[in-house]
Amino acid sequence: MNFKLSRKRRRLGLGILIIVLILVPVWLSQRGFQLRQGPAKLYFSSPYTEVLPNQVFTVDLRVDTNFQAINAVQAHLQLDPKKLTIVNMTTNKSFCTLYTENSFDPSKGTVNIACGAPHPGFQGDSLVVSLSVRAKAAGSATIKADPQSAQVLADDGKGTNLLGSQSAYSVYIKQATY
Repeated sequence: MNFKLSRKRRRLGLGILIIVLILVPVWLSQRGFQLRQGPAKLYFSSPYTEVLPNQVFTVDLRVDTNFQAINAVQAHLQLDPKKLTIVNMTTNKSFCTLYTENSFDPSKGTVNIACGAPHPGFQGDSLVVSLSVRAKAAGSATIKADPQSAQVLADDGKGTNLLGSQSAYSVYIKQATY
């Protein structure tokens, strides 16, 4: 058997091989990137907790950019001030370096945070704000972001809101037993 290929067939085979070696990885990387990208989300690191009255617990609000660069987050959180009170708020482990809002009001049960980072922004999963909360009265309570004001803005020069979902944090405050 003679396995010699003509010069024309070898060039054709080599040309096809080069095209495959160049185009397939490009196509796969683009395809993989598109499959991973999606809307950003604001979420609490744990969706639920059980506590006793007067117990202080930590609630972390986080952002997941879902493989996209962002440069700003805004959230106005609300909780029932009859059941929960905010003791402290920290942002020292957040991706944010600039703050236009960074406050809480225990009597109203509100937390206002609007922060960001300069270009190239941030990509990944990060803490936005950590709250120390005290349980006051037995029963159920939630901490949630106002859906009308919550935003996760892309570092695209346009401020495109990438927020696709946000979650609430549920607290069950047990009846104290003595």
